[in-house]
Amino acid sequence: MTRDLLRLDLAIIFGDISVLEGESMGLLQALQWIKGLGFSKALFELDAKGIVDVVQNMEADWSEFGKIIRQCRFILSSEPLFKVQYARRQATSCSCDCKSIFQYGIFRRFSGDGEAERGGSRRAAVQEHWLPMSNLDLLLPPLDFGIFFCYKKITENNLSPENMVAVLKKALAEALVSFYPFAGEIVQNRHGEPEILCNNRGVDFSYAYADVELKDVDLYRPDVSVDGKLVPVKMHGVLSVQVTELKCGGLFIGCSFDHRAADAHSANMFLTAWAEIAQGNPITLLPSFRRSLFNPRRPPQPHNSLDKIYAPLLSMPPPPSADDHDHLTSRIYYVRSNEIDRIQSQASYNGTRRSKIESFSAFLWKSIAGGGDRSKTIKLGIVIDGRTRLSGKTTSLDCYFGNVLSIPYVEASVDELQTTSLKGVADIVHECVVAASTAEHFLALIDWVEMRRPKPAVVKVYCKDENDEAAIVVSSGQRFPVQELDFGWGGPDFGSYHFPWGGETGYVMPMRSASGNGDWIVYMHLMKRHLDLVETRASHVFRPFSSDYLNLANHDPL
Repeated sequence: MTRDLLRLDLAIIFGDISVLEGESMGLLQALQWIKGLGFSKALFELDAKGIVDVVQNMEADWSEFGKIIRQCRFILSSEPLFKVQYARRQATSCSCDCKSIFQYGIFRRFSGDGEAERGGSRRAAVQEHWLPMSNLDLLLPPLDFGIFFCYKKITENNLSPENMVAVLKKALAEALVSFYPFAGEIVQNRHGEPEILCNNRGVDFSYAYADVELKDVDLYRPDVSVDGKLVPVKMHGVLSVQVTELKCGGLFIGCSFDHRAADAHSANMFLTAWAEIAQGNPITLLPSFRRSLFNPRRPPQPHNSLDKIYAPLLSMPPPPSADDHDHLTSRIYYVRSNEIDRIQSQASYNGTRRSKIESFSAFLWKSIAGGGDRSKTIKLGIVIDGRTRLSGKTTSLDCYFGNVLSIPYVEASVDELQTTSLKGVADIVHECVVAASTAEHFLALIDWVEMRRPKPAVVKVYCKDENDEAAIVVSSGQRFPVQELDFGWGGPDFGSYHFPWGGETGYVMPMRSASGNGDWIVYMHLMKRHLDLVETRASHVFRPFSSDYLNLANHDPL
């Protein structure tokens, strides 16, 4: 067994809180994180002697600080090999004897200091309030989605990694003033429905060092290199952030968002604002939390057709047991711009031009059907953003923070997909998209949810049937502002989503390459046999991503 040292230093970015509460919360976060990873032996060293003394003293304290200490004591009592001791150092840390955490060597997490950051200083004393979920938010089950992007070695501005992290922290604290729901937590109301408690609990922030160079990071297999390593596993709150410095001087920034609170558009707004603040610029799009925009009509006017797309969560059958020899796997590919144009051209005809995302979805749908049981069906869901559909002459939803999504889907047999031309399959996809791309569709969906509250509902494509060869959802990350995420040292060289959401339904998210040359970066979370099939049948389209692409991105298509 390989025995490596894991060093963890945490910071929590939040607003008004006492130093004692901040120090103790940092220790609690470290205890919870290491326990959650399954370690049974750990040494936690703090430079705050007062916190160490209080934790080891069993006297009762019923203050807010005391509540945190009691949680620390509870974990320590359940883990007898967890030890807390005082040490003269600059940050809270822990050392664990464990199996290799990062396959490339030692993996360390740390923050610039162990004291709680005091973000949100522009706000006065924090007044807790509850931000309700809209009816469209309530369609999202508890899911986290990740976004990560990387910068090759920074040679300009003479910025050290520590200085860059300091810039990120300071700007993050200021961004949370406007995007304050990200600093809260999701709780249940008396009806059992989720809502956001805006209590300024903070955002978990970690700064990591990985003893590996960018060229050796296996971005093609994010389950190995990204999940829980470059994108943090969110343990608490609505948002977690991790910055990882590489041996070569490269830098990764990974974020994990609670999907119940925000969709990709909302996350994009936040990331853009964070970068703008870091450069000393005003926020271009200030978020709006105006939930009344999504109030149901009186009386509600749901459409019966929505019963084919959505269903009460409790009425859905449990998914079948996964095959031990096959499971959902994440991979990242790049698709050359000329291949995207070629697919779009083949999917269009007689002056009818299909969109790139419709053409790509049809091509993927047809490719997955290439080796399946001809009698089975494949479901294809398309994520539709309702902001442009619901925006009126006087109301724009570009700034709206929350979920404004619908996921209509279509299904076809493997035999039908194999025998139908790409143009014909693209027609089916287009009809599915058009049917849900109206204001009336979203207004009826809001009403549909209202008629069934507080019973939770879910889109049916999430639940794969026994007769399904596959069920996949395709979203579009074309609006991901990867080239705009300049925190003062240039834009990133790569960015991708990471969404291993579990279950048996696949997920695909294509986004623009950071190179700006028209290529796509495609995150795919599908059954392994379907990924292998796609790579075999369309290897000229789906090319496994490697760090070599970062040097080839500006070359002509191969």
